[in-house]
Parts: sequence; structure tokens; C-alpha cells
Amino acid sequence: MALSRRSLLAATAVLTAFPAFAQSPKPREEEPLILRAHRKGLIYGVAVPAASLSNPIFGDILTDECGLITTQGEADWATLQPQPGRFDFTAFDRLASFAQRRNLLFRPGALLRHTALPDWMAEAVTPSTAGRTLAEHIGPVVARYRRRVHSWDVVGELIEPAHGRSDGLRVTPWLRSMGPRSIDVAFRLARDIDRDALLAYSEAGLDSGTPEHAARRRAVLGLLEWLRGRGVPLGALSIVSRLEAEAPFDAQAFGDFLREVAGMGLRIVITGLDVTASRADRAAERLGRYVETALAEKAVIGVVSAGLANSDGGHGLPLDGDLNRTSVWAALARAFDATQSR
Repeated sequence: MALSRRSLLAATAVLTAFPAFAQSPKPREEEPLILRAHRKGLIYGVAVPAASLSNPIFGDILTDECGLITTQGEADWATLQPQPGRFDFTAFDRLASFAQRRNLLFRPGALLRHTALPDWMAEAVTPSTAGRTLAEHIGPVVARYRRRVHSWDVVGELIEPAHGRSDGLRVTPWLRSMGPRSIDVAFRLARDIDRDALLAYSEAGLDSGTPEHAARRRAVLGLLEWLRGRGVPLGALSIVSRLEAEAPFDAQAFGDFLREVAGMGLRIVITGLDVTASRADRAAERLGRYVETALAEKAVIGVVSAGLANSDGGHGLPLDGDLNRTSVWAALARAFDATQSR
């Protein structure tokens, strides 16, 4: 699909405001990732910083390539509720409105994580107040965006085997105050308000052959089984895929893990997809192997890159700093083309 004439004509006008783009993007002759993914019954999307939407070139190319957007920190607790009971939805609203105008699916980042918490949270998460604090955050956020969201990452990255618990859970203020029940409560709060969106648990560090990643995989499977046993309204696992080209990728173990998740009746979304590499060819090779392995499991319904365009010398995203397609884009295209239809 060629880049629209409107996008190319607008380029000159915006280059001064966005100096990171050294020149106009080249016309696109090959069909975009959104169509390659859609043909196989898959979703392709990217995480988008709200500030980037002021660039019309970026917005048009984003819409050409992707069928879904997600947040880049705009859903963090510290961003949404910097003071108790005082919400700031400015950036979040901008992304949700852009998705609606451009007919894109929208899936925000995790509602409950151990990072990006406001300073006031330390006093608000105690055994007597934690449940109320959770409800007073998740309730307003989910209510504001219900029927506008394809899926929610309700809880994210709560596995940390190094913390020494037999269940592998990360020791957080929520865990100390409510125990694992905090995960259960978060999901039920989200489902009570939004009856339609897919609800997911998200986790990182699951792909390599290291003992740490093996322990994470075991702990995640245990957590998913525990949640299912309690009747928690969990529909999917989101796998945050921060890859490293030099780290050992255990394709067999990763594929086996995906099959076990699928065997629980859960869908799988690859999210935060990026790769740290010293060279573009290494980034593309590592990312391509990973995505091909993931897509071999039919429970995988979507792939979401950590961003659209590389910056600061990175190699792991589908476009370069001038918004032209990279070798990672080509690796994604090959993986979508080669996979079986859902």
C-alpha cells in the first residue's frame, strides 16, 4: 500500500516541528502489516505515545500499518491519578479518541502493576485500605473507557521468583496488604464494569533458556491455574516481549509454554515487542525467530510492537527514524505471511 498523497504533501510542513524525521518517508509499495496480519486472522498493533499524534505524518502511517494501538505509560497509575481522587485523563483520552476516529482497536496498559505508582500510594495501600484504593482507581478508569476498549491488561508483571515465595509472586504493597487476592479483586472489578472487553494478565521475561526465565514460566503457569480455579474472569495472557539479541532463545521451551497456556483455554497476545541488538540484521533475525515461534501456536491472536519507529540508534521496531520500513518490518511481514490462518 502506497503512502497517501496527503501524507507526502504534509511532510514538508511538519519536518520543522518534528526534527527527528530527516526527510519525507518513501512511498510504500508492499502491503502493510495490518493486512498481512488480518489475512491470517491476527491483529497487529503498536504502543503509541500520545504526544506523537500531533504529527500528521506519524498518524497516517500508523493507521496504514496498524489495526490496534496501546499506551506508552499513559495508563500508569501515577499518570492517571497523581493525587488521591484527582484523575488526569488528558493523554489517555487523546489515544482513545484517535483510535475511535481512525477505526483502530484500543488496548491500554496494565491497570495494576508494581511500578509507576504515585508517592501517595505508600500510605494508601494498607490491609484496611487497599481494597478500597484498588476499587477507587480501577472503577473510574474502566468505566470511562468501557465499550471503547478491545482488551485490558488488568494486572501486569507480578512474578518475581527472586523474591523467594513458593508461588513466585513479586512482593509488592498489594501482596503484603491483600495477598494474591488482590489479583482476583482487580479482575472482578474490571469485569463488573466492562462486560465485553477481553481481560488479560501480562508478564515479561518468558522466552530465554536461562534458569530465571524457566522459573518465571513455571510461576506464570501456576498463577494462571490458580486464577482459573477461583473462577477469575481471565481470558488471555499478554506476553511482554523485551528481547535481547545476545540472550539464549529457547524456542522449544517457549513453544511448550504457549501450548500449556492455550490448553487452559486462554488466548495469547504478544505485546511490548522490541529487541536490543547492536546491528539491524541481528535484531531482525532474533525478532523473526521469536514471532514465528509464537505464531505457531494458534491461541496467539495478536502481535503488538513496543513502538512504531526507532530512535536513539535502536533497531527493534518496524520503522526507522524517518518512518521508513526496516528489516524488523520485513521479519514481521515474513512471519505473518508464513503462519497458518486462525
